Amino acid sequence: MNSRGFNLGHLGAEIGHNTAVIKPFWIKVRRRPKGAPFDTVIPVNGMQLANPSGMIWECLTDTQWGMGTAAALLDASSFTQAATTLHNEGFGLAALWHRQETIEEFVGVILEHIEASLALDPFTGLLRLKLIRGDYDVETLPVFGPHNATLVSFERKSWGETINEINVSWTNPANEQTEVVTVHDTAIIGLQGGHIVSETRDYFAVRTADLALRLATRDLQVAASSLASCELRVNRSAWRVLPGDVIALSWPEYSIEKIPMRVGHVDYGRPGDSEITLTLVEDVFGMPQQSYVSSDGTAWVNPAIEPLPLAHQHVVSAPYFALAQAIGDTAAANVDPDSDIELAFGTHPASGVQGFEMAERLPDVNGDLEWAGRGSVGPAGRALLPAALPRETVSLVPGFDDAAQIGNAVPGALAWIGPVDATGELAVIRSVDGSGYTLTRGVLDTVPKEWPRGTPVWFLHGGTLGSTGDERLVGETVTLRLLTRTALGVLEVDQAANVSGLMAGRLHRPYRPGRVRVNDVLWPSDTAETTVPATLSWAGRNRLEETTLVNRWDDGHVTPEDGTIFEVVLSSETSSGTVTQFHVEDVGTATSYQIDLAETPPPAGTVYLHAGVRAKRDGLTSWQHVSHRLRLINPPGNVQVMGLALNSPADLGGYGLDLNPPSDITASPSEE
Repeated sequence: MNSRGFNLGHLGAEIGHNTAVIKPFWIKVRRRPKGAPFDTVIPVNGMQLANPSGMIWECLTDTQWGMGTAAALLDASSFTQAATTLHNEGFGLAALWHRQETIEEFVGVILEHIEASLALDPFTGLLRLKLIRGDYDVETLPVFGPHNATLVSFERKSWGETINEINVSWTNPANEQTEVVTVHDTAIIGLQGGHIVSETRDYFAVRTADLALRLATRDLQVAASSLASCELRVNRSAWRVLPGDVIALSWPEYSIEKIPMRVGHVDYGRPGDSEITLTLVEDVFGMPQQSYVSSDGTAWVNPAIEPLPLAHQHVVSAPYFALAQAIGDTAAANVDPDSDIELAFGTHPASGVQGFEMAERLPDVNGDLEWAGRGSVGPAGRALLPAALPRETVSLVPGFDDAAQIGNAVPGALAWIGPVDATGELAVIRSVDGSGYTLTRGVLDTVPKEWPRGTPVWFLHGGTLGSTGDERLVGETVTLRLLTRTALGVLEVDQAANVSGLMAGRLHRPYRPGRVRVNDVLWPSDTAETTVPATLSWAGRNRLEETTLVNRWDDGHVTPEDGTIFEVVLSSETSSGTVTQFHVEDVGTATSYQIDLAETPPPAGTVYLHAGVRAKRDGLTSWQHVSHRLRLINPPGNVQVMGLALNSPADLGGYGLDLNPPSDITASPSEE
């Protein structure tokens, strides 16, 4: 440098003046990010701006002024994919690193501009760049809920905590001066009494007013929304979840059904830990467009509804599995044999229904009966079968009709198929994917049956099953009122109907045998003729051991509870449809029986033989048992009738219903 100027050397420029003093001046220089395996320039309005993905790449890998990270430690595919998206968005930036801040802080500023996360993938060991965009299909997201996670904390911003105006400052390239654009949400302003609640964001690397407006709108969508945030402890099914990923959260207690949640922080725990902790925030890109108000405020739709009576509701005797899940194995096993515990569940198809409060009529301090609150429950799922369901071990249902609160149909949930009484079937949802819902059929104390199209199916888990927790007498009728809860309040008790259920002591009954076969055939046909003698075989089950993992119908033998024996039940059916039970035999703990009609002859005119087996313990008979209907080759001749005639095979349904139901079971009327 001399009194007349200085030379920029290899840049090929010279600055000088015709006086001894050089006056203040400014220059504009441009360079593209280096080293990235993709094009790092985005042309915008005649300018050559930097691709932010390339800027981050160079900051991380430059060995002179950057962090000096080896390029092999960066997930090149994620950076390339982000660069392509940013190029298509016209998201070019121009910024100068002044070294007053660390390189990590500068990278953080770029990430804030483009709304992205940069995190180490512990499974590949590579740094991954993930743009926060709505580039996903909610139906394909992994679902987390009560079946595989624990909700540590949950909160949702109130409308009073939201921001209704966003100011974005940007740099005008014509004069390098800072300018500001402003967007506001008029509907939220109205909700907040006309007060302006404003925030300013500094996006100095933005060089066009158009991009500044887009960023202001983007930020307003987040700031003006009543977004939920939570912390979730998940089992190891979340082993590949990374910061920036999106998962679907279904939590009926909060009326949440497959809401997209963006992952912020992931704590994988220490080696050997069985849980992963996720910090989540509701993803604004996954929310309906009408949830965000345009400038004239006409698109917002208030989701709140007035509380209205539940469309479907039931009170039933608790299955042992559900009780053990709620209060633990020890407490469930210690319930007095003469006592029972009720379960209540209900639903309504309206999306604004958050759940219901249980109320029971109890004496007050003066002895007068008054309706008192007994706890809060989330709405259950309910739908109709779209087609007939055959008797089988595992079923795939592509979808359901007339679904209400279908977000409860998640893996691990119980599906109650058919009437909500002693004839209904329980199944477990094994998986939910693009092909539909896979069900493990006839689990716990029920058996697989045939169901026609239009049969109701309930989807139940801990968050949808309510109970007062009181021990009731077996044979007692429990009457509750379920008071619908919405964002606008709780249904008045006088507007709710009584819903009653008979306590049948279901939780104490031994589980029915499973895997019942005739000559090793699981589902013998009643159209093909069967030769007797024939072998009836089965596998034992134990309710005390089936509280975590649920056995399939065709699983092998499990040693039953102490004192459990099996009874073989044989009935005959004539050509006119008359069914007569003619033989019941205690076979102890055996798991097979030889059917020999020469030794146990059926009545004359028998065309079909019904052969089944049930469990008994302490005078209690299993809740259900399966019975196979067999067509005989050589019907017996004139033989004395030995048994009790039933009305018709329609009473049995032909689908494995109990041929001789216990006298102490009374099916409550279905409210379907």
